Amino acid sequence: MSASGVMLILQGVATAGLLSRRRRRAAAKTLGVLGAVMCGGYPVEKSIRQAWQGNSPGRSIMPLTAAATGRAAVVAELGRCGVGLG
Repeated sequence: MSASGVMLILQGVATAGLLSRRRRRAAAKTLGVLGAVMCGGYPVEKSIRQAWQGNSPGRSIMPLTAAATGRAAVVAELGRCGVGLG
């Protein structure tokens, strides 16, 4: 249940696009959208995975889920603002 191949390809293409002057803004926005999508994906994925294993989501995964969600939120915000795009 990790990132799909499509998500990984989009991230790779957008990250490479940051090196191009013409595509930089679109690449940043794409990464922002992907980051926003991942913000909701991390907690849901962890909960579903635990439920499939017959466990309720516990406190042991909360710090990792919170850290992953926070990092995705930072990516989303940086993409939205176009930080460093001059």
